[in-house]
Amino acid sequence: MKSRLVAGTLLGALIVSVLVMPSSSGAIKAGTACKKAGLQVTENGRKYTCIKQGKKFVWNKGVVVKAAPAANPTPSPSPTPVRPQLTFIEMLRSPMIDGKFPIEYEVYAKPSKMPTGWQDIYENREGIAYKAWSSISETISKSATSLGTYSIVTGPNTPTLYSDLKGAVNLVSRGFPTTKQPSTVTVIAFNYQDQTWADEIYQKLIKDEPESFKQNHQSYVNDMCSSSRKVCWSAMGFTNTAGEGVILLGVVEPEKLNTLDSSYSSYARSQQGLTIAHEYFHTMQR
Repeated sequence: MKSRLVAGTLLGALIVSVLVMPSSSGAIKAGTACKKAGLQVTENGRKYTCIKQGKKFVWNKGVVVKAAPAANPTPSPSPTPVRPQLTFIEMLRSPMIDGKFPIEYEVYAKPSKMPTGWQDIYENREGIAYKAWSSISETISKSATSLGTYSIVTGPNTPTLYSDLKGAVNLVSRGFPTTKQPSTVTVIAFNYQDQTWADEIYQKLIKDEPESFKQNHQSYVNDMCSSSRKVCWSAMGFTNTAGEGVILLGVVEPEKLNTLDSSYSSYARSQQGLTIAHEYFHTMQR
């Protein structure tokens, strides 16, 4: 019994080796003898099958075996960037992350309830900001500008970071169509290098003002500039005694600005017209 099992095992191993192993007697050729019909051997890119031809078993002509295409691994999806959980104020004060400010990709739902007056302003306080924005946007869309004569002088070494300063002023003017506005507005834009130039222009502008006015206003240009940081970062909007608007606009180069304050709030003030709009509003207040 044991000898039969051993013999059977050896026979099975032999059959398997013949079925799956290439011939060891040299290259397979069509028409040469083979052992048993149905046997297959792959050699040199062709698969040969043993067939019965008359009383003999011979290899057929074989067929070309196509190589299996290389598997293309499924690319791993790019990880979704993890955005920090920030409050609105923190987003205003945050620097860029991967080339964008957090507040630029944040989306807020429109409030479902908005105040209609002082009587319900507390209950609907979450809608105050949207109500203010939508109301003034509607006013701007329906109103014409009341801006008077507008002129701007820019320092010889001062870069223009926001080109449509007058456009920003016009938007504010259109937002308050019933408000008295200056008949003229003069803007002096300057960086630290042009500080002396700006002060000379400014002093000529206010030379005929009363002494009381000069005492409170004559050092404005120098007050806006920092000698330790070498920047004129501030801005001021006011009127002279005749009610004419004056705006002093400090300009900071982007590379300097990033070392002082790299937040979206600072970027918007310097490069999106927020500062000039803000200061023109002050001339209307005065």
